[in-house]
Amino acid sequence: AAELGVDALIEGTVLRDGQRVRITAQLIDARSDHHLWANHYERELQGVLGLQREIASDVARQVQARLAPRPSSDRPVIPAAHEAYLKGRYFAQKHNPAAALRSREHYEDSMRIDPEYPLGYAGLADTLSCSPLHTWAVPAEGSEAVPTVVMDLALKHATRAIELDEGLPEAQTAYGLVKVFRERDWDEAERRIDYAIELNPSFEFAHRSRALILAFLGRLDEAVQAIERAREIDPFSPFVASLAGDIYAWRGDTDTAMALWRESSELDAAHPLGLQALGVALCRRGDVEPGLALLERAREISQNDPLVIGDLGYCHAISGRPAEARALLGELEARSARDWVSPVSLARIHLGLGERDAALAQLERGYGVQSYEILTIGVDDRWDPVRSDPRFEDLERRLGILKG
Repeated sequence: AAELGVDALIEGTVLRDGQRVRITAQLIDARSDHHLWANHYERELQGVLGLQREIASDVARQVQARLAPRPSSDRPVIPAAHEAYLKGRYFAQKHNPAAALRSREHYEDSMRIDPEYPLGYAGLADTLSCSPLHTWAVPAEGSEAVPTVVMDLALKHATRAIELDEGLPEAQTAYGLVKVFRERDWDEAERRIDYAIELNPSFEFAHRSRALILAFLGRLDEAVQAIERAREIDPFSPFVASLAGDIYAWRGDTDTAMALWRESSELDAAHPLGLQALGVALCRRGDVEPGLALLERAREISQNDPLVIGDLGYCHAISGRPAEARALLGELEARSARDWVSPVSLARIHLGLGERDAALAQLERGYGVQSYEILTIGVDDRWDPVRSDPRFEDLERRLGILKG
């Protein structure tokens, strides 16, 4: 309770017996360890969403809290569709190639089992909106898996989720992210995600998404507040910790950033993002061998994610190893014929080699296909050597992230 900053805790059990579910719930005063309330519930699985709301209302009455009204439907749920959605969400948090594919498959199963169930559509929209960031997330599309193509599909599913349940926080957040990644509609994205938080103030993914959007726009103090709220809600998420590290780094607090990236890796040794970011930070401050070792480990975990290879090439380049950097550049160029490889990965290696024109040309390509990670150029100080170039300023302006 102290770690989570709460006065009371809920504990209990959930048992499934065929098509019925039995739940016991207890509300405990964290200071005295006394039980304040307990109840038992038993329902058919198809009414599980209504049951969730009933339990929440019962607890809220006990602590004299007011639940915000939510315009959401409690239509009966096909248990197999809900179970497939939960599996999809579980694997989505793993952030590795095999898990990403399984997440997508489970969301598609949820939609197939119940074409009217909105959570499956919202989950798949989330997966698709972030998938162009990693080649392994969209192998079926291969080199054609450019964000402009994948985002169209993500928008379709996010829109369908909202049509089915406008009061679903997951749907509103998914739609908001797609509006940024596909259309650079910052105002609409922020409005949608703020609405998702209004619907469910404890929805960690919405706070995390809000932090990301605010960071892209350079509103870094606000972004820190948003990501810290996400960390309060889910202090054991390696993804939240690694993103928090990114945001602190963009704000100039490198020590805090590095601590958070280490925390991310400690929470899940198979999570590559903290290792990747920490490796780049070490190389940039002159600790080349430890930094390269972390990047090689991130490359292994991510099964040769092009973004990790791009960062590895960048670090070789700035560390006086141009031959190694060019070898990795050639590897990515060859892969781009069969797999989706973000032009920003190539741009980073060119940047490290001091090849500004080539780096800017690749960024322009990234803009053309709406690469996800191009949105970081406004806050990533690696781009400072070209920041005053009129071509770079024009790119920031078109992205809607130009400061001043």
